[in-house]
Amino acid sequence: MSRATKTVIGGSLGLAAVIAIVVACLLTFDWNRARPWIGERISEASGRTFEIRGNLSIGWRPAEGQTGWRSWIPWPHLQADDIVLGNAAWSSQPVMAQAEHIRFSVNPLGLLRRELRIPSLSLDAPDVLLVRRKDGSSNWTFKPKDESGWQTRIGRIAVNKGSVRLSDEARRLELKGEVDTIDGSDNDPYLLGWRISGHYQDEPIRGEGRSGMLAIQGSEARYPIETGLKIGKPGAQTHVEAKGFLDRPRDGPMVDLQVNVAGASLAQLYPLLGIALPDTRPYTTRGRLTGTPGVSWNYRDFDGRIGTTDIAGELRFLLKMPGTDGHGSQALDRPRLEGKVVSKRLQFGDLAPLVGINTAGKPEAKPSDRLLPDSPWRPERWRKIDTDIEFTAHSVARRELLPVDSLVTRIRLEEGVLTLAPLEAGIAGGKLSGKLRLDGGRQPLRGEMSLSARHLKLGRLFDDPLMKGSTGEINADASLRASGKSIAGLLAGADGELRSVVNGGTVSRLFLDKIGLNVSSLVAAQMFGDKQVKINCALSDVEIAKGVMRPRAFVIDTEEAQIKVDGMIDFGKEKVAMTVYPESKGWRLISLRSPIHVDGNFRKREVTVDRGMLALKAGTAAALGLLGPVVAALIPLVHVGPEEGNQCGELLEGTGK
Repeated sequence: MSRATKTVIGGSLGLAAVIAIVVACLLTFDWNRARPWIGERISEASGRTFEIRGNLSIGWRPAEGQTGWRSWIPWPHLQADDIVLGNAAWSSQPVMAQAEHIRFSVNPLGLLRRELRIPSLSLDAPDVLLVRRKDGSSNWTFKPKDESGWQTRIGRIAVNKGSVRLSDEARRLELKGEVDTIDGSDNDPYLLGWRISGHYQDEPIRGEGRSGMLAIQGSEARYPIETGLKIGKPGAQTHVEAKGFLDRPRDGPMVDLQVNVAGASLAQLYPLLGIALPDTRPYTTRGRLTGTPGVSWNYRDFDGRIGTTDIAGELRFLLKMPGTDGHGSQALDRPRLEGKVVSKRLQFGDLAPLVGINTAGKPEAKPSDRLLPDSPWRPERWRKIDTDIEFTAHSVARRELLPVDSLVTRIRLEEGVLTLAPLEAGIAGGKLSGKLRLDGGRQPLRGEMSLSARHLKLGRLFDDPLMKGSTGEINADASLRASGKSIAGLLAGADGELRSVVNGGTVSRLFLDKIGLNVSSLVAAQMFGDKQVKINCALSDVEIAKGVMRPRAFVIDTEEAQIKVDGMIDFGKEKVAMTVYPESKGWRLISLRSPIHVDGNFRKREVTVDRGMLALKAGTAAALGLLGPVVAALIPLVHVGPEEGNQCGELLEGTGK
């Protein structure tokens, strides 16, 4: 054997002996002596006090997730008992977390770069306190690398019979939870199961669920999530079910969930989302929720119902405007909700709560003879969010009160100002278009509305069997300005006008006789059948001043009768005082040609006949005298052909004006 060979063999044996001695020392060393040193290193890395108060032991395990020569280096595996992690310096509670036992492995190569890398960590009976203050600072934010010189990277965390307390002053969230590791599927054999209870935005919250093993830092894995929550008091709870994944890319966590949400009103989502949604009837919805918490949410491919109205579409909720380069974001002045909502069949009653009409069956604090909805709007919430939503209803159900066929509008809310523009509806075979503006920044709320109706069919406009065979079209324009806290308040102080024209067509004689009280025709129609009467012209010019509506002109002229209307309707007092002046053009066996008085309130009215001839003459003259000044304003409303205005012109000429 050569000298060189002997040297190599001797050196190898010596090195092996040294390694054996080192390993033996490591295996037999009392690691409890190293507890102060380990505590100091972890304290230095985290910026918090750290103590191992119980036993500390170290074993050796194969390297985790390493390849090449690094996989040959064993990793120390530590087990410590009775561990205590201190809280942030500003906290009144000295302890942030403690556990009966903790087990983890450390990448020894990372220690050379002042990195504490823990791929997996197991906790027994941990008790964790998480706190975030109003200014956004939290006790789970540790010192960055440039302050301590150390960087901590923790991978997956397994928890056995743990408890968590969360106090988030910024979101007014107080929770207590229980966490435990449960058996999962073959793809993910370990899951975290949890139960929580507490309060969110002063509303009680309870829930349970499970998720993949939590990773704190340095992981881009996809974690399954499944949860069920109940928010609110019994009888007014919001139920949330969600199933999906939490992704943790380098730029921040991403959520991808299929969610089912149900509740008594969309307004009850305000504490959960911070979005001022309107009061509604009970609702259900399901769809795909994706986004980055604190930046933006997308609710895509959703469908559901509000009351009996179906809804579908896509919504986007922005808290920050994402950066153009994909990194960073810019905070918005207010959150923004935008998107499109479509309904195949809209039920108008389901929209009633949106405008302050009580549909819950609860008594309202107002006199029993009041009819107009007086529930106040809450415009103070309008200034907390901006909205831009396109809404389309392809058809409308239950059209007895208003024969609307379809509805299209764009709902915009900017700096507390709500606008519906354009506002378009198919109604009675014609078209209604206009815009609505409500300024929630004023006290009281200020509203403006303008509407234009074209080619509304008489036979479809009124919910009366006698009108089914009627022909002719109505064209009208209306404008309104008002201030108030509710629909009743707005109408009580409204100013504006309404003008309409019917040029040509036919109407049921029985319908006219019901208006004019021509008793003989009423009896004859019941005995021998109804007959359509030709309409020469119908004109109306109505003024609204301080909530009181008065006709400057209101006349219906047919081949058999002429009917004129005068009086007033007071929206503030909900009072009606109208007089109808019937003038028969033909002979009637019994004809009550005296003025007809309609008096009462919006819920109950009384009809009486004035038999005084003097009143008849005076009333007729007054009604005829109203027509002249409005000719130029009314005739341009008629859009029925090249001969438009002829019949109404003849009517006005007949008045001597």
